[in-house]
Amino acid sequence: AAALGAAARAAGAELAIARDGDARFEALPLPVVRDTEFAATAASRCEPLSEPAAILLPTSGTTGASKIVVRSLPGILTLARSSARVFGLARGDRSALAIPVCHSYGVDQLVGALAAGACVDLHEGFSLGALRRSFREDGVSVFPGVPVMLDALSRGDRFEAPELRCVLSSGSPLARRVYERFLAVSQIAIGQFYGASEFGSVSYNNPASSEFDPMDVGAPFGGAVIRVLPYDADDPALELPPGAEGLIAVSGPTLMDGYLAHPSPLRGGFFVTGDLGVRSDRGALRITGRSAFVIDVGGRKVNPAEVERVLALHPSVREAVVLPGRGTDTYARLNALVVPEPGADPDEAELRRFVRELLPPHMVPRRIELCPDPPRSPSGKIQRAQLLAARPPS
Repeated sequence: AAALGAAARAAGAELAIARDGDARFEALPLPVVRDTEFAATAASRCEPLSEPAAILLPTSGTTGASKIVVRSLPGILTLARSSARVFGLARGDRSALAIPVCHSYGVDQLVGALAAGACVDLHEGFSLGALRRSFREDGVSVFPGVPVMLDALSRGDRFEAPELRCVLSSGSPLARRVYERFLAVSQIAIGQFYGASEFGSVSYNNPASSEFDPMDVGAPFGGAVIRVLPYDADDPALELPPGAEGLIAVSGPTLMDGYLAHPSPLRGGFFVTGDLGVRSDRGALRITGRSAFVIDVGGRKVNPAEVERVLALHPSVREAVVLPGRGTDTYARLNALVVPEPGADPDEAELRRFVRELLPPHMVPRRIELCPDPPRSPSGKIQRAQLLAARPPS
């Protein structure tokens, strides 16, 4: 309720449309109508737009407080048409949408499917049983998911989806083990793509490509320009060569207008994302981590995503998160939280031995704890800020 109130004030909202029975809206300082009532009177409420429309989307808030992104309706419609074309969506397709439509990924997939004339089944959150039933009985042909959903769907004895032909992943990195297990049970290769609230979907790794590598997020589409910059670059023109890791910067026709009630972060028409990545010689992008997560260990920069990928190679580990710990007042160490595979109980000493064989000493976590149920965003991302608040460096 407090977050809704803050968003309403920031947006200058004049009306709230709430589901029947949702009490969170009752304290808002503006008129509230129920969705059933609004649907019955929508025609009388709608007026021609006097200025270009925009949609307001919250950022994921993975690393801290969420901001509200302002994206113009023309940019959203441009993305809808280009993504429908790139993902191969067509009239007659049916998409099962279980990712939240209050975030960019959900909005982009919704409008992309509608632009293609396809049907969309809106699911009330992620229910494994409901999705399996929809795949089996409703003729679902397209499924945009996040890795935690794809991981759950890949488990079990049977995978029944007679019409399913296109599976997409975004929101967080897709582990190779999840990709391979899903491919084995479904015979469908997952195509990763890259996007953010600030610009929507801008690159796609098409499984039909002859140079397909499932760990990439692909090449730009829809007029997007993607550059990899030095870590401390202020100028988006300072592009790194292929193979060099750096900050990802994006420009193009789907770029946001700015943040609501915050200064514009755009530099020279580019948004510098904070994501780390590498481009191959053929132009394919691979996400390697987040600059905000980089940890200084005795003067050496450690990208925690590298340590997390190694931990996830252990057969007892489903997922891992590496956070900063403190060795002294000036020297950081690494702590790891491990989500175990169902039924597994990995031993800390064994996990440390496993990591030590694959990484240099300064990248081996000092402590490894089990964390079976980490806090997640509605799109499935592990909320590092919450984990760090609950476990400050010590």
